[in-house]
Amino acid sequence: MKILIINLHSSRNAGDDVLLRVTLDQLYRHFPGAAITLAMNDPASYGGAETTMDSFTAWFKPMREGRSAWRWGAVLAAPLLLLGAVISGLLRRELPFSSPRQKLLRAYREADFVVSCPGNFLYSSGLLGVPFLLTLFTIWYALFLGKPLYAMPQTVGPVGRRHEAWLLGKLLSRYRLLFLRDHISAERGAALGLALGEAAVIPDIAFDFPSRGREAGRKFLADAGVDGEDDSPLLGVTVIDWGAQNRLFTTQADFEVAVAGAVDNFLRECNGRVVLFAQVHGPTEAEDDRIPAARVAARLSGWGEQVVLAPPVHPDILKAAYGEMDIFLGTRLHSCIFALGEGVPVVSIAYQYKSRGLFRLLAMEAQVVDIEDVSTANLSALLMGTWQERVGIRQQLAEQLPRLRQQIQSVGQRIYDDQQRQRRP
Repeated sequence: MKILIINLHSSRNAGDDVLLRVTLDQLYRHFPGAAITLAMNDPASYGGAETTMDSFTAWFKPMREGRSAWRWGAVLAAPLLLLGAVISGLLRRELPFSSPRQKLLRAYREADFVVSCPGNFLYSSGLLGVPFLLTLFTIWYALFLGKPLYAMPQTVGPVGRRHEAWLLGKLLSRYRLLFLRDHISAERGAALGLALGEAAVIPDIAFDFPSRGREAGRKFLADAGVDGEDDSPLLGVTVIDWGAQNRLFTTQADFEVAVAGAVDNFLRECNGRVVLFAQVHGPTEAEDDRIPAARVAARLSGWGEQVVLAPPVHPDILKAAYGEMDIFLGTRLHSCIFALGEGVPVVSIAYQYKSRGLFRLLAMEAQVVDIEDVSTANLSALLMGTWQERVGIRQQLAEQLPRLRQQIQSVGQRIYDDQQRQRRP
């Protein structure tokens, strides 16, 4: 059995890495001995045993040594390159492409089925929408070759342009199984004309990723400079340089001021400590959380050793460290999921509606504030209100998490069942 996973970005993003690991776990559980190939934007970031190769996006915007830039010669030749991919698929034979491109086309041709990875990549981006169109081509090419296509739980949208919405709706309607990770995505899917049942909504599969355990989390924090003998409350924080990733977001500095102000208030009110984590450390500078985290830490320099900047670490240790927090203020979606999965109360700053969709699924939407609306006053009030309700929130999570994990674990089985139905004479 040969399986191709597409739409993967980078394992330097702890959320992306975990989504891939849980996907692999489910596929190997139901298709033991399968040969799984990964088409990634940043294949060098992955350290597993699976074969990796450049995605279609990497043909035009390769990742090299932590940098990413459009290769304009390839972009100008894009119609010919993609037409060549189509001809190769029609003829079922190799054409004179470079070796990395040839590997991708061969992986598509030889796959028994294709899986679109979990996450949030089905949204408009770029001035002309080129990245989104490349994503759509990645999906269309599997369908063009007649491959059964499955979508692990993901977010749909936001999609800003009418032609993009039309194309997306047409492609998503052709998935064998389409799983969405929140009801907002389901509503967007319905608006695109998709017929979706309640069974299509599956929580983000990162909830099913295990941590390394409390001892590993404590050791990591101790090595980062967190005093394990101090019993004052710990606040975990993740921030994002959304202004560097989204040209329409022009208030990055105000966002960082608000986060620093809310943290400062928590430190004063609770005699607490704060750990600023790097949920994502690349592959590009715009995606590196260490940069905005350092700016926030600089605004809190008067607190001395009560403010700690933690380095990047393997996701299972990172999740364990989040579990040692008493409360969490997360901007990165999967930092919130890691903390929630460890039973930690979370306040979320939503930079896309995927965060609000998650918290609505948990009946905790009151703990979300949109990044465009955040201020020191409203963020401080939300953080302190969540702190006051922390015992009840922990209990609520303890009741919900087993149900979420059970739903997540059904995905691989449903893909297997569909494959079995197709193979019956």
